[in-house]
Amino acid sequence: MRGTLRTMVAVAALTAMFVVPATVWAIDKFTDVPDSNVFHDDIAWLADAGVTKGCNPPDNTQFCPSDNVTREQMAAFMRRLAENQVVDAGTLGGNDPAYYTAVAAAQGYDYFAPGVGNTALASTGTPIVETTISVPNDGFLLVTSQASMGNSGTVGSFYTMWLEVDDGSCAIAGLIPANPIAGTTVYHADGDEDDFSQASSGLAEVTSGDHTVTLCGANDAADGDAFNAAVNALYVPTGSTDVRTAGSAGGPAGGPNG
Repeated sequence: MRGTLRTMVAVAALTAMFVVPATVWAIDKFTDVPDSNVFHDDIAWLADAGVTKGCNPPDNTQFCPSDNVTREQMAAFMRRLAENQVVDAGTLGGNDPAYYTAVAAAQGYDYFAPGVGNTALASTGTPIVETTISVPNDGFLLVTSQASMGNSGTVGSFYTMWLEVDDGSCAIAGLIPANPIAGTTVYHADGDEDDFSQASSGLAEVTSGDHTVTLCGANDAADGDAFNAAVNALYVPTGSTDVRTAGSAGGPAGGPNG
């Protein structure tokens, strides 16, 4: 029993001899930067990040903490800092700055005087006006629309308008659109010929690339039409905290030292 105990103690001591020096080397890579140095942790971080390699190649066991930094050494520091992406000033969260600031806008319109160039609204759904927007990254589209509708005076009929993104079929069944983003419905309660103004807005999640926004309309009596219609799309990047309009479319190995 005593022999076994002595063997275990000897093995433990031998293991500690190999483990402890490795740990100390990882923490204190440079012999001229003791724990008492006020910048010890900062220098250790710089070495762990691969920004500094040492000042006495090829051993590189010293940091030379009191030496001045030459312009060529500074170049090596900055290159390693960028290539190792320790503090990457060129990106934010791994994304190009344009990911957070670039905003694309698009507008489509179809303005006519009442009775001239109107879009007849079928009971099965009709495209009124659309626009295409190209977005640089994943994000959201804020889509809005406005339009006027006229009718021939059918009592009890419904006039519906809604927005679709990347569909454009304007399919509707029982006054329920197949793929609406947002919409409004007006009920015609009298027999007069009336004009209605409608506006809709909604938010759609999109991926990078081209997207088409369509304003659709329908009238269950098939005696209505739409005019003075416009649709707008504004791209907002995911996680954006600084949104600025950027444009519109549519509508009218460093060296050994250092």
